[in-house]
Amino acid sequence: MLYSALDAHIRHLNVIVVEDACAHIHRDLAEAALRMMERNMRARIVRSTAGEIF
Repeated sequence: MLYSALDAHIRHLNVIVVEDACAHIHRDLAEAALRMMERNMRARIVRSTAGEIF
């Protein structure tokens, strides 16, 4: 998820990540990646149940 988000960001696209739709091996690393995307790429982090993805 991190590299796909970075790829979108460098192409000047808005990045939206549905956090509970992403697979991870280690929860702590996934949390760090989400925070990095939010902070450095201005990604919008949402949950699938939020109903306001777009």
